[in-house]
Amino acid sequence: MDTRDINTICDRLLSHNSFLLISHKNPDGDAVGSTASLARLLEKAGKTVKIVYPENPAERLKFILAGHGYMTAETFDTTYTPDYIVSLDCAAATRFGKLEEMLAPSTDLSVDHHMSNSPFAKETFTDAKACATSEIVYDIAEEFVSRGAVAKIDADIAYPMYAGIASDTGNFKYSSTSSHTFNVCAKLLETGIDHAEISRLLFDSASLSKLRAEAIAASKLRVFADGKAAIIVVPEKDVLQAGLKYEDFDDAVNIARKVAGVEIGAYVRTADTGEHKISLRSNNYANVSAICEKYSGGGHLRASGCTIKADSIEIAADIIIKEIEEALA
Repeated sequence: MDTRDINTICDRLLSHNSFLLISHKNPDGDAVGSTASLARLLEKAGKTVKIVYPENPAERLKFILAGHGYMTAETFDTTYTPDYIVSLDCAAATRFGKLEEMLAPSTDLSVDHHMSNSPFAKETFTDAKACATSEIVYDIAEEFVSRGAVAKIDADIAYPMYAGIASDTGNFKYSSTSSHTFNVCAKLLETGIDHAEISRLLFDSASLSKLRAEAIAASKLRVFADGKAAIIVVPEKDVLQAGLKYEDFDDAVNIARKVAGVEIGAYVRTADTGEHKISLRSNNYANVSAICEKYSGGGHLRASGCTIKADSIEIAADIIIKEIEEALA
């Protein structure tokens, strides 16, 4: 069932007492922010809540949880039997990774903002106009307040929510940022959260390993399609040789996108499954979601990803280069 009614969503949430919140593998700032903020909201409404991610969030994003605990596929407590399972910021069941078989069939509600959402839960709420799933959680929180389920949206709820929104909008510079986004964030600031700290931790703070990774990524940048596209291909052997992790390269696609004159930036890495993970970003007009949907991926008009099966990372790169060239022709 597909629902676009916040009231219906709140009916479901308030009629249950124990929850499991789950998001996608390689959880980004919005995945962490939306789960953490909804967890705080439900707990303040007297509910029991646990969070599980298919894998650990990157170290630089763990501050968003503000001390809230979480489980991973490896530490998942199978004895916990919640009344209600909610997926946040997850466009497809396959994004549950190692938890797909266990949790996707029993997911009660999916709350998401990806235009490429493929419904898998018993009920789905998708708002592709929202800049982030954390923005949708704000609308849920407002309804909780209006019903008297919680007294107010306080700093505990607002902190991860603001971080999730700031993260998914690139600090409010992406086209998904709307007037509603700014109105929401203005109200979140009234709770007393330190937005400058959040922005610094998200955008102006990097480990030495991340800075080394960015230097390696920049050295591998190739421009093609008459200067309208750029790609960075990072084989696993190069990551290991440098003593780094793939999570250190999570901004590589934006390095490719920043090149003057480039419309589409691409980043190719080897996934844990041995397949090859593709991240695409566009600047003005290209629909990168349409490219990724050909390979059972998707996301947003300007930011999407997919996985390509190929015998080598170079072959996977050649495949996505051809797709980009055709899209820009």
